[in-house]
Amino acid sequence: MPWKLILFILSVVLVTIFIGFNLTNACDVSLGVYTFKNVPIFMSILLAFALGVFIMLPFTFGHSKKEKKSQNPKKSSVDVITNTKSTAPSYSGNTSSVQKQEDNSKTTDKV
Repeated sequence: MPWKLILFILSVVLVTIFIGFNLTNACDVSLGVYTFKNVPIFMSILLAFALGVFIMLPFTFGHSKKEKKSQNPKKSSVDVITNTKSTAPSYSGNTSSVQKQEDNSKTTDKV
């Protein structure tokens, strides 16, 4: 079985046990203008968790969009070919082309 499925089933079982033990525990929840009476503890905890998840969702998805925008845009293959300057000699199998490149760089340095 996949580990994510096992962890999900285990967490559902633990939440169910938590709810079962706290069905009789109740409290009053005040919102300032109105007070909810005899609200089960598990309900207030689950509501607080869900509210936290809901509030954090825009920040989570907004962060990934900022990372994508901050990365350099990809250049087309034409831009890459025309704008590249090779500082290292290219080794194409024969050494004569490497020597020619080194000779060319020496002559351009003297100018």
